[in-house]
Amino acid sequence: MTAHNGAGRHTRHQDDTADWLAHISDAPAQVHAEWTERGVAVLPLGRRFDAVRVAGVLVRAALATNAVAGRPLILDPHSDVYYALVPPQTTETWTCAFGICLGRGAWLGVPHPDRIGAPGPHWTSPVREEPPLCTAPGVRALIERGRHAIERAGAVPRERCAWCKRDTGTPVIAGIIHSGSVGGGHIHACPDCTATYRLLPLAEHLADSDGAPRCRPVNERLP
Repeated sequence: MTAHNGAGRHTRHQDDTADWLAHISDAPAQVHAEWTERGVAVLPLGRRFDAVRVAGVLVRAALATNAVAGRPLILDPHSDVYYALVPPQTTETWTCAFGICLGRGAWLGVPHPDRIGAPGPHWTSPVREEPPLCTAPGVRALIERGRHAIERAGAVPRERCAWCKRDTGTPVIAGIIHSGSVGGGHIHACPDCTATYRLLPLAEHLADSDGAPRCRPVNERLP
């Protein structure tokens, strides 16, 4: 097998994982070709895994407290974000406001399993198991550990409220932005706007919700 940019010597586990990842695509040979050429291949989410996008500052703060990341994460150093691969359909139950869960309709640049160093996107540690998936509770715990560490240091991570346009350190996920291949994201609200507009947290939406913001008590969709 051809060596990949920024990669060390590959192992049998990495070969097995590479094949598992490549067959997510309808054209696995093309995935291998992209890995050979660039070290990274763009794969569809929502089939064998979703991905949780987390700001680098949160992950580094968590790991500085000796928190365990679990399985390897993907780091994109250009945008300073980490991606944790999680089981498919995690998007349907994800409620952590400081991590954006991407699923069906989104795409992610995934490094070859032997790519564990810069330049470009790479795994944070060797990929030793197939599939390289984290658990959703484990990722949420990592995010919370990082958030608490940052709060103790006096630099609280913040999100913009979609209603009052102010930043809040205690955001509520009120809905989902559907944006196709760019991944979409969450619609956040501050606690005051959540109360004023009687917003229903996404976790409390009915099972057939399309992710649009809704209000209490009748689960009405907001304009």
